[in-house]
Amino acid sequence: MRKYIYLWMPFFIMLMGLPQSVTEDTAAPDVTTLNPMSIDSQDVPILKTDNVWRFAYAPDGKRLVCGSVQGRIIVYDTASGQEVARLDGHTGGARKLAYSPDGKTLACVSSERSVYLWDTETAKLRSKIGGVPITRETTSISAENQRIWGLAYSPDGRMLATGGSDGSVYLWDAETAKPISNITKRNAHPVTVTTVRFSPDGKTLVSESSDGRLFLWRLSSQ
Repeated sequence: MRKYIYLWMPFFIMLMGLPQSVTEDTAAPDVTTLNPMSIDSQDVPILKTDNVWRFAYAPDGKRLVCGSVQGRIIVYDTASGQEVARLDGHTGGARKLAYSPDGKTLACVSSERSVYLWDTETAKLRSKIGGVPITRETTSISAENQRIWGLAYSPDGRMLATGGSDGSVYLWDAETAKPISNITKRNAHPVTVTTVRFSPDGKTLVSESSDGRLFLWRLSSQ
């Protein structure tokens, strides 16, 4: 079954039925009608594309990247809907996509157990995380034993966090793609870590696993 992604440009926002003022002597109206968005029936989407598995906006909102199950990664201009770049060389489906906070790097988790780091200005591969042995006692990712599911940049863009199928959460240097540490302790997640997110100040990381467990990790200064 095909999946499609559309970009729509709304025509206007309409607010109706709000009173000019409400005082103790003035009763509020029974009904306030809010029509947050109205789209003309003849409008057409800016962009229509199929076979999309994951997508992500660039921080400035000017680009939208779409990834397919087949590993095709395409970047679109959100104003025109036109393709502006194609990231060739990615193997495996695009499981997760994340832009760095400055928008200069795109991280893409592949279903073949690697994270690709792309230069968004040149559309060239900068580096790749994955492909070397790993255990809970080491600080590298295993192509044989772990699939990466969770992915997130720290707010300052200096670190990447990944969550894996073995329940571990790793921190990586975003510039060098070198491991910093495995922050999970005492087998906190016995199953796949599906989501990781940094707090806005970057001092805390939250991890969620497929069994519904959620943990908050206080990060030491790196």
